[in-house]
This record gives sequence, C-alpha cells and structure tokens, in this order.
Amino acid sequence: MQCCSDPEHAWDLYRVKSAWFPGQLRCLIIGENPGDTGATYFYDHSSGSGRDRVTVRRNLLNGLHQVRLLSAPTLGAFRAAGFLFDHAIRCHLPSAQVSKERNRADHYDSPRAKSATHLASLVQQAPKVWVMERIARNAVAALNCGLPEDWDAAKRQAKQITHPPYPRQVPQEHPKFVVSRYLPHISLAEVESLCQKFRAFL
Repeated sequence: MQCCSDPEHAWDLYRVKSAWFPGQLRCLIIGENPGDTGATYFYDHSSGSGRDRVTVRRNLLNGLHQVRLLSAPTLGAFRAAGFLFDHAIRCHLPSAQVSKERNRADHYDSPRAKSATHLASLVQQAPKVWVMERIARNAVAALNCGLPEDWDAAKRQAKQITHPPYPRQVPQEHPKFVVSRYLPHISLAEVESLCQKFRAFL
C-alpha cells in the first residue's frame, strides 16, 4: 500500500466489513489510528482472557454498557447494537508519527487525515457519527460531508478539544455529528460521563 509498509490494513485483515458490520448501522465511531506498530487491533478478539489491553475498546465497550447502550461489554454486543468502529488513519504507526499528524490536525492540515477517503461511504451511510479527537475531526471535515472546519471557530479552538464544551454536537444544520476527545486518554469516570452524553445525543 502507498500509505504504509504493511501488506494490508487491519481493517482488511480482520474482515471488518463482512464479519463486524452491523445488520443495521446505527452509529459510526471514528478513532485516530490502530496504535503503534504491532498493537492489538480493535476487532482482534483473540487476545485472551483477563483485562482487555486495547484501551479504546475496553473503555468504549464498558462505557456503552454502563449507560445501557450495550447488553454486554463485548464486540458481539457492540455489533448487535448497530455500532461500527473505524479509524481516520487505518495504518499502524509509531506514536511519534501519530503525534505529528495530531499536531497538524489542530490546523486541519494532517496529510493522512485529509486522505481518509475510506470513511466517505461509511459517514454517508451512518445516521449518527461520533468523531473522536483531532485527527478524526480533520478527516471528517476534509470529506465535505457536513462537518465544516469553522463550525466551532476551529482555527481558534482546535487545541481545546480536551476541555469543555467538548463533547460537543455540531449545530442543528448538521445534527448527525458529535465530537469528543479520544477514550484512551481519559479516566474511567470521564468515560462514563462522556458515554452518558453520547447516549443523549444518540
């Protein structure tokens, strides 16, 4: 692939489109990227028993279960409830490289985020879209699908996504989007609070 050295993305390796796509898509959730090179993928459920090492998956499934949007904190329940998870950047990348993309995304100028055309059909198909963190926000804005760069005075407030008023729903003319910080970066109490707000949005 031109975007990275891997022979295929984890999205393809784990057959997400055929194995994990919900029967009726209720909400698309977009994260940043699958993590560092060699990190366990969101839809890799073969990582054994015990504490889930994939922080975003653990926080998201537990949080949605706590607010009664999932029957259980499992990938099967996640799919059954109509949720799908994808990344703005599908490549596994070293954390230093992701940090560079994140900084560029503050100004809606991440090259990898702006080339995230894989999200276009998913965003169009989903009734609701949860956009997590700056890279995902940059990617969705670049698609010109209803999340304008200036909807929140973004050039001025871009670095404030970790502070109130986030999580924040896009104004009524674009009601399908909600933007928040990324779940791996917050405490369990913050996860539950964010999921409560997401439930109200949903």
